[in-house]
Amino acid sequence: MQRVNSYDLYRGVLLIGMVIFHILVNLSSLQFDQRQFYFVPAGFVFFLGLILAYFLKHRTVKKFTLVTKLLAIFLLLNIPNFISKDFTVLDFIAGDPQIFSFEILFPMAIAIFLTVPIDKIHRIKSAKLTKSIQWIFLTILILLLPILNYFNIFYYNLTFTIYGLIGYFTACLWDFDQTLQQFQRTIIKKIFSIIFFALITVIPFFILHFFDLYDLVVLLQIFAMYFVFNLILKNNKVLTVVGKHS
Repeated sequence: MQRVNSYDLYRGVLLIGMVIFHILVNLSSLQFDQRQFYFVPAGFVFFLGLILAYFLKHRTVKKFTLVTKLLAIFLLLNIPNFISKDFTVLDFIAGDPQIFSFEILFPMAIAIFLTVPIDKIHRIKSAKLTKSIQWIFLTILILLLPILNYFNIFYYNLTFTIYGLIGYFTACLWDFDQTLQQFQRTIIKKIFSIIFFALITVIPFFILHFFDLYDLVVLLQIFAMYFVFNLILKNNKVLTVVGKHS
């Protein structure tokens, strides 16, 4: 299956966002709310789910290979944390960015692993039943985010695995790139789309401090950023190449 430039471009944007975040955290004294960059890891895992649905459906061996690689890298990089006297099994199960390095690798591995049995849904002969099951799963996963936020429950691995599965089921039901092309058909439609998605992208930065349903806002932001960056930076070769190798 051919690569989709719009996906690579957005992954390039996310990668650059991640680099900027680490520079600000590790190489500068600037004080800022790190939640403003929450869309970066969330976007990465979301688009991992999208890639799994579009390009790796039913490729079980490939998925298990990816899971093995991600887990091996995660475990090797965190050996000092595992042998620490303060380490607990609960920390490992829940996940904690304050304890682990490259913590995002573990929920990525979980999300990939879970899509292996979920792929079986697509073998149901009835297309209507398949779509119904996918909609049910997607609805439950999306509702889980505000529910967890409302009750102030945050387990890193659980939350980011949910992002990955939402990306997977969204891709099963909706072709992002095709929708993007619809927005690009006329200048008027493109301008209004840019304004609309730019507002959805920017507004969360101002309301994250006051809005309890935090992850739901970030999910909307991820959707909007995909469209706004692709509408403004269409076919940007640098971002596309960066995203392709991310």
